[in-house]
Amino acid sequence: MNKGIVYRSTGSWYLVKDSNGDYFNCRIKGKFRSKGIKSTNPIAVGDEVDFDITDKNDKSIGLIHEIFSRRNYIIRKSVNLSKQTHIIAANIDQVFLLVTLNNPKNHNALSEEMMFNIQSALDESIKNTKIRVIIISAEGPTFSAGHDLKELTLGRKNPDKGKAYFSKIMGQCSQLMRTIVDNPKPVIAEVSGLATAAGCQLVASCDLAYASKSAKFATPGVNIGLFCSTPMVALSRNVNKKEAMKML
Repeated sequence: MNKGIVYRSTGSWYLVKDSNGDYFNCRIKGKFRSKGIKSTNPIAVGDEVDFDITDKNDKSIGLIHEIFSRRNYIIRKSVNLSKQTHIIAANIDQVFLLVTLNNPKNHNALSEEMMFNIQSALDESIKNTKIRVIIISAEGPTFSAGHDLKELTLGRKNPDKGKAYFSKIMGQCSQLMRTIVDNPKPVIAEVSGLATAAGCQLVASCDLAYASKSAKFATPGVNIGLFCSTPMVALSRNVNKKEAMKML
């Protein structure tokens, strides 16, 4: 009997790597399910299994007899069978955190709620020892248009003309950027589309930026009597002075 780890699952076939580093195409012997888990896929990537090798048509094929107990697993609802689950991966040693800006109708503006959600995810990434890398991406044609100007404009209706609210938002944004810079784990920006103002600052604050051909960057001011100059700090640390001055 051989012990191995499932590296790929394709239909009823599983690519299993044994302790010697050799790969075998395997199938399940008979029908069985993991104890205590009702899932549409009895075997998942990362499962540790026992299997035998048989020769068929001059090819070595493995037959999986047993799945060992899982240390952990990632699970989701089955797409077609809502009452059943689908195991994405098992026995996970390392994971990366994908943070997606998902308000394309508002150009993924860094609203108060958006910044709070990103901050919460980053705080969790610091505490979770299994997370090794953080990737920040976005839905839609705009990566991020920067601060939510609608929120800032509404803040002017406060008795103090928005002074306290502006201070709160800028402080929240500053904390978010500092969390990215000080994060002990690498933070990567995956940029497609336009990243402008504080959105550009968000990218510049990351350790790495992976930009598609459609990616564009800008740091414009806005005509509402308020201008945040902090993108200049992150920008000037990533590009030379002449290019930074041109963008600013």
